[in-house]
Amino acid sequence: MRRFFLTGLIVLMAFDTATQIGFKFAAMEAAPAAFDARWLARLLVEKWIYIAVLGYLGAFATWMTLLRRAPVGPAFAASHLEIVSVLGISVLFLGESMSRVQVLGALLILCGIGLLTPEKEGEGNVGRRRWRELPPTAGLTLRWRDFLPVRNEGRDFEMALARFLNIPAVQVECSGTVAFLIALETLKRLSARRTVVVPAYTCPLVPMAIARAGLRIRLCDTRKDRFDFDTEALAAACDADTLCVVPTHLGGAAADLAPVLEIARRVGAAVVEDGAQSLGAAWQGRPVGTIGEIGFYSLARGKGLTLYEGGVLVSRDETLRKALAETARELIPVRPLMEGLRLTQLIGYRLGYHPIALRLTYGLSLRYWLGKGDPARAVGDTFDREIPLHRMGLWRKRIGGSALKRLPVAAVENAERGIRRAKLLEGVPGLRVINDSPHGSGTWPFLAVLFDTPAARDHALSRLWFSGLGVTRLFIHDLTGYPELREIVPAEPRPNAASLADRCLTITNSAWLREEEFSWICKILADAAANPSAEWKPISH
Repeated sequence: MRRFFLTGLIVLMAFDTATQIGFKFAAMEAAPAAFDARWLARLLVEKWIYIAVLGYLGAFATWMTLLRRAPVGPAFAASHLEIVSVLGISVLFLGESMSRVQVLGALLILCGIGLLTPEKEGEGNVGRRRWRELPPTAGLTLRWRDFLPVRNEGRDFEMALARFLNIPAVQVECSGTVAFLIALETLKRLSARRTVVVPAYTCPLVPMAIARAGLRIRLCDTRKDRFDFDTEALAAACDADTLCVVPTHLGGAAADLAPVLEIARRVGAAVVEDGAQSLGAAWQGRPVGTIGEIGFYSLARGKGLTLYEGGVLVSRDETLRKALAETARELIPVRPLMEGLRLTQLIGYRLGYHPIALRLTYGLSLRYWLGKGDPARAVGDTFDREIPLHRMGLWRKRIGGSALKRLPVAAVENAERGIRRAKLLEGVPGLRVINDSPHGSGTWPFLAVLFDTPAARDHALSRLWFSGLGVTRLFIHDLTGYPELREIVPAEPRPNAASLADRCLTITNSAWLREEEFSWICKILADAAANPSAEWKPISH
């Protein structure tokens, strides 16, 4: 790789230099420049103009070849090296002088290229590619043509999404949290029950939405080493006041719904599926989110399909769909300024969702808050108590409609890549990958890896969290561990959920993660699992 890059750099510099020198000599020979037919005729008979054109074509071909294998950051920086060579030739052969500013600029270009030139491939160098930052999830990359206004694409988005989920209709909202809030408000109007049962290991936005709806939260522990509900704990948590049970399909993995459906129906409670991270996953061949009475998904940044912020609400029951739509009409205001902000943020997301730009848009904040000893802020685990409410505009729906066409293929590719990578970790003593439940097929936005001990997990994170390779944590605490939730979340211990928070880390399943990089990550994880007490730098909790 290094030899390829350096050879390509020399060839590119030679073609670029020939182009610039050719243009310079052609202009000198055809002088004075008059921009008329005579000047053009003089220019066309000069050999230098054709040398310049050939140099330009050669540089273009070399540049395209470089980009097939060389990283774009160093290649782009190196493409400016002809500035230095042209300055040198001008001084040596044309009698021109170089100012101090030009000398300084040339030196800075050379230093920058030296810093960015790829190192020789090897285990020790994989984690030191400081110019790249991978996202924590395998989100669907937007394209600029998605932003082009297409007539009826917004309306088509909702119909196409309904076809994708094999249901009669969908309801698009401004966020997954708002979609959940509308579901809760609708159920509250239909029942005198007031308790919502949720897993103790889930997103902090879930209890915030329940509190916003004026309902009571009851935490249920998870199964040991799983994201699903513990069946015995769920049966004990549900009673005559249970309004709904909220099984959560975390990390693109389908939860086991069989015991949830049976227990909820036994006590007369609704099932509201949290598919925020799992649009496209299935259980027993049916899309998750469409099996209970109500389901919702998130279209937030980093999700399989994103509109920067957005949510989808679904129900197979026609009466419930009408009630959900009526609740949304009453609760959700039209706020053009907020929608304009979201559209601007989505454009910024499109600009920044790339391994080079993510160093700034994601990695800078991550490292800052880790340095401050605040991992909850580092992973985006803290939220404002006020939930923004507004209606999604047509343009963002059109963007979603365009991007949705690529989601089925991307979901299959993600799943195949995730399963293949999970197999590489099978059999490593001291850790395991949290896979789909029986009869489930997930979307694999990331791999959730569980260690035997918190010390082993922290050892691995101390070596990988700053690497830029998309290794991070899902939720820093179980729901009882967040100080800002203490007023609304019961302080009852949930040991299995707390253990998940203490022993779990995630690895991005992005296609941008190279195979040699994933192999390096696997070696670090295996070493940490085998030597959890080895010397390492602890990270603040």
